[in-house]
Amino acid sequence: MKKRFFSGGFFIILMSLIFSSSIGLAATPEPIRVGRIDCFTGFLEYMAKETQRGFELGIQYATNGTNKINGRPIEIIKEDSQLNPQIARQKALKLIDQDKVHFLVGAVSSTDTLALQPLAGKEKVPLIVTGATATSITGANWNKYTFRVNRNNLQDAITWGHALGAPGLKVALLAEDTAAGHEAMDALKKVLVQKGSKLVYEAYASHTTTDFTPILQKIVAAKPAFCALWWAGANSPWNQMIEAFKPANIKISTSTLDIAHLALYLNVTDRLGRLFCLYYYDISKNPINDWLIKNYQAAYGMPPTYSTEVGMAGALLMCEALKKTNGNTDPDALVAAMEGLKFETAKGTRIMRAEDHTALQEMYVVHVVKKEGTKWAIPILDIRLTPEETAPPILNKR
Repeated sequence: MKKRFFSGGFFIILMSLIFSSSIGLAATPEPIRVGRIDCFTGFLEYMAKETQRGFELGIQYATNGTNKINGRPIEIIKEDSQLNPQIARQKALKLIDQDKVHFLVGAVSSTDTLALQPLAGKEKVPLIVTGATATSITGANWNKYTFRVNRNNLQDAITWGHALGAPGLKVALLAEDTAAGHEAMDALKKVLVQKGSKLVYEAYASHTTTDFTPILQKIVAAKPAFCALWWAGANSPWNQMIEAFKPANIKISTSTLDIAHLALYLNVTDRLGRLFCLYYYDISKNPINDWLIKNYQAAYGMPPTYSTEVGMAGALLMCEALKKTNGNTDPDALVAAMEGLKFETAKGTRIMRAEDHTALQEMYVVHVVKKEGTKWAIPILDIRLTPEETAPPILNKR
């Protein structure tokens, strides 16, 4: 009898342990794994780090501080592409094969992002692009799993054209010798031609260039009224342009990319024409932007930058899609949730165009002024362009 009692008791204990374990497992939903791949080292690292800060804050905002969607915790796995497309692809393979991520998010670099796209398409992992501007990402290189939340070069060009385009106006172009730099200038040239401006000179230089004298001399000789500058990396020709152009009264038109750029403009506001603006914390007036300013300032002691806003927008898109699927991470369900999605961001309403996954968004034309007590030039809004007004042509083939 004792033997039978022991066996029955053991069975009851064993079943209770199994039942308890199953309850514990059910109470711990699978995390939503996000592969955050970007150039955290290299000449674009400051933008990658700002994007990361914004992405983390975006998740905090979208989940009301819980870091969960439908009970599933969000886990971010960071990888450094080192600004190398081959490394970017290797890191993405690791994120997909080993870490089993449900999303890839990145990158600032267009060349890195173009290397990620075929992999995301083949493995059916949604790729949310946060920074890369090459038109081909949502054009010739498009696939159904790629979604870009930042603007592209054509949206820049349309906005820049509103700042610079005028019949007979003489314009010179100087850009960084990268895929994004060439695409930006090609797009701008088309808009300037449409508006009747006259292109008198264009040049491209590596981010390793330190002496721009030969290029600047040729620009001065061409006698433009404005020189459009596109530069994203290190060794900007900015200071040399200011010195070379002042005697010739050539004004510079560029972007207000972030506060670091605006600091460069502080004492030379009279040397600048109208600029195109992607985001400035004091221009956008909405509750999400108010929240971002407050929380970013508290965490980092400064206002948010353009890259911060883009990172946050990437997180908001991801979280909105997950809310629509009730936390389901099936890739095709997520694609369906994101296509055509209209969602609110710190910059205002973004529309994820269903045809090519381009984020239609507000853009701005500004001029800058120096105000007493500030450490950077302050953008003053001249034109607020709607998402529809800056919508680029659809260039992909579905």
